[in-house]
Amino acid sequence: MKIMKQLMCIAMLFVVACDSDSDSGGLTPTADNLQGTWDITNICFSGTFPDNDGCDDADDCIDPNDEYGFDQWVIIENNIITSCNNATGHDDCGYGEPDTFILSGNTITIFYSDGTDSDSATINLSSDGGTVVTVQSVTAEGCSATITQTWTKR
Repeated sequence: MKIMKQLMCIAMLFVVACDSDSDSGGLTPTADNLQGTWDITNICFSGTFPDNDGCDDADDCIDPNDEYGFDQWVIIENNIITSCNNATGHDDCGYGEPDTFILSGNTITIFYSDGTDSDSATINLSSDGGTVVTVQSVTAEGCSATITQTWTKR
């Protein structure tokens, strides 16, 4: 479970929302149309995650507030992305310095403030600009999974 929570923390750092299929069209994500505050309203896991005994199957979707009892959100200003939550004892945004990101088509790459790591995900923006969906592939300790997040713009 500890590994699952750690992977969720990694996944929290991605800007996301609802999937826009090719039939409905969607906006191309840009730094301009991603500006603002995004509530993480849904996180789905599929694949396997590390456990004490190897890899455990995971196929679940959660509302972070219902599951953990606190809200999670992301603030995007210019090319800076800051992860936030209001868990007990945690009353500010970010976990150190803010992270930066770049967009290349429908791929967002986040560079962590410690300068040693980055992660990429596919990002789709709905046609009304109010919902984003990110899809990230994660590999850890011989296990692999997909994490999909839905975010809604405040």
